[in-house]
Amino acid sequence: GFLLLNNVSDGIVVTLAAGSVTIDMNKTATPSKDVRPDDNDVVIATIEMLSSGENATITAIGTGGDTFYLSGTGADKDEIENVELRDVDTGSVYDITHASSTTLTAPSSTYIVLTLSDTITLVKGVKKTFQLRVDLLGPSDTDGIDAADTLQATLKGTAFTITGDDSDTNLQSSITPTTVSSNSVTVKTSSLTWQTTALTNKTIVPGAKDIVIYSAGLETGASSAVTLTSVKISATSTTSATAFDDA
Repeated sequence: GFLLLNNVSDGIVVTLAAGSVTIDMNKTATPSKDVRPDDNDVVIATIEMLSSGENATITAIGTGGDTFYLSGTGADKDEIENVELRDVDTGSVYDITHASSTTLTAPSSTYIVLTLSDTITLVKGVKKTFQLRVDLLGPSDTDGIDAADTLQATLKGTAFTITGDDSDTNLQSSITPTTVSSNSVTVKTSSLTWQTTALTNKTIVPGAKDIVIYSAGLETGASSAVTLTSVKISATSTTSATAFDDA
């Protein structure tokens, strides 16, 4: 026992090490996709967090400058609302404030910085999964999001205010990798393409049935399904319309 240890050479050395934290954006769970103006709860990214060495407490994400943000072509803070982080396992929702960046610039992108100020607990060895969600404003709103706009999320390790529960140590420098990014979301409006199929002239005899006089195909855009309730087709003829039936 320890009573038999008479000097330092007889003892043992115990080293207390702070835990490590990993972050990831699961691109399989949230692939690149097309969305529409006015869509709600659009999942921009699936964010995963894991504390390996000890329980840890997050008290803020994104308060350290431009470390948690959305970027993309035409990205505008006024075109989105209700930004939130949703715990996939519990359903808990954490509100996120968003604002235009005053420092991040790029030739083809604009930036929306995100800040979360709620407390999130990470249990040692248990992966926490969150969805980063937004609502997109539509045509009836003052600042509806535009077609062809894109959104991509970026999260840096320096975004976290995080402390180890046992070590009472700031774990920010222990977060790997230093930066993770999501796939891109592209805004597209609903569309319907009507493509006429060319037919060859035919000679028919009176009483012929099931004569194809017009053919066309329809294709919807990738952003959404389209419900077609009726079609009106006009035609001209050198003979009386009563020459046809079952049209």
